Amino acid sequence: MYTISEYLNDISEHAPQNVDDIVIKNKFYPRGLTEQQIYDYYMGNKRKILNWIGSRPVAFFLVIDGKIVVKRKLKSGPIILNDSNYEELITGRTVSIYVERPDRTDYFIVDIDAGKGINYKEIWEASEIAQKSLYDMGVLNWEKLFTSPYGMHLIGYIKPKLSIGLLRGEIYNLLSNNQNEYLVNIKGRKPGTINFDLSPNYTRSIHMVRHGLTKEGLICDNIASVNMSMTKAGKTI
Repeated sequence: MYTISEYLNDISEHAPQNVDDIVIKNKFYPRGLTEQQIYDYYMGNKRKILNWIGSRPVAFFLVIDGKIVVKRKLKSGPIILNDSNYEELITGRTVSIYVERPDRTDYFIVDIDAGKGINYKEIWEASEIAQKSLYDMGVLNWEKLFTSPYGMHLIGYIKPKLSIGLLRGEIYNLLSNNQNEYLVNIKGRKPGTINFDLSPNYTRSIHMVRHGLTKEGLICDNIASVNMSMTKAGKTI
């Protein structure tokens, strides 16, 4: 068994070592999700993941001895995934991949965060309200990414690039001025409420990669309709 520090120092040689070791076990995977299954999933989705990430630095969420450990740097510096290093850096314990936000950006994220008692249809409806509230942002394209059984990332792509601080302020004002029943940028999940969390809109903040896996081992992908949100949100691998 590796210690956390040994594993992180030797990350490039773990693809995967113990193929039948269970990394995740929960209600979605009652028999467990193994190192081999996770590794095979990421290898099978390499092109889609790399295309979505582009040249942005990434962070790995690794499960080691039952604990989530975040890895944002290698000895050589920030982690930049590409064709030549993908197979070396992705491991059977890389549960999630996140990308890092730059100071100037051409997209924003509203993390739609639901408290206890909220179903996914209500989360979808909140995303529709947020889109309408942000009409004045001149969004060119939207993505609605499943990020957990309790949330979604609403991503709006814009032009030109703006300072992330300025962008965050504009989003906050538009969402707050809409006078809807949703909270805006409040910490924590309050039962029976939905919060429009803007924490992914800070320099060097990180957010989940499309086509990667959530911490539950579910697929982070676009949810195209309310019907899809009720049937395919949280798809297992």
